[in-house]
Amino acid sequence: MESSTWLTLAASIMLALAIYIVVSMLLSISMEDFMKALSSSETLFAIKLSFATAIPSSIVALTISIPLAYALARCRFKLRTALDVLVASPMSMSPIALGTLILFTLLKVPPGRALNDSLNIVYDVKGIVLVQTLIATSVMTTSLKGVFSSLDIDYEELSIALGHSWFSTLVNVVIPMSKRGLLASYLMGFLRAFTDFGATVMVAGATLFKTSTLPTAIYIAMGSGDFALALALVSLSMIIGVAVVAVVNSLWREPIDASY
Repeated sequence: MESSTWLTLAASIMLALAIYIVVSMLLSISMEDFMKALSSSETLFAIKLSFATAIPSSIVALTISIPLAYALARCRFKLRTALDVLVASPMSMSPIALGTLILFTLLKVPPGRALNDSLNIVYDVKGIVLVQTLIATSVMTTSLKGVFSSLDIDYEELSIALGHSWFSTLVNVVIPMSKRGLLASYLMGFLRAFTDFGATVMVAGATLFKTSTLPTAIYIAMGSGDFALALALVSLSMIIGVAVVAVVNSLWREPIDASY
């Protein structure tokens, strides 16, 4: 049997198993209870808060990540490796550890404590935004560094030779050549911020109708024994995640076009 046949068989088995699990999950409650939970105030609040925090957080993260990733991909400077590791650390740490580190910084480290005293970040929606921004920046920068490194540097060197600054080259040459990679990286960062639970709950807490994002609302629903609500929230999370990943995969399959 050819390797492609084995791979197709393995993919079919995994897909069938995933469908079986989802269907079994949905059949465990009545459709009436599921629809009621889907339209509940808890669900609507969690959806709105998740998008209201993840969208601005990921936009801020993208504006930081583009120049940072370009510098890491193209520039050579002292402590570059250390900065590279530092940027990737939020993505490589466990969410609980990251949340604990952020919380400790905001409560015990003088600059962080001063920031929290003035902005009231801990156990507030602003804490969600802070955590999501840090996580999305890590994901986007790591992804964009690979995108920028894969570009033909001749176009950038020509731009510099014609008298353009590195910033002008980034805006007018690199970004137009990286549109699909930029969008894919943004969506990856957005999804990671949207679905974070561990770091978010450590910094912002898990208060219903205050800091209950979609993942936090699932945790609260399971803790209170409301399985219909938990399954409704899980279903929404799955739909959003699958949709974003499908778009990202389609973008990565497209070759980078240098003829902008």
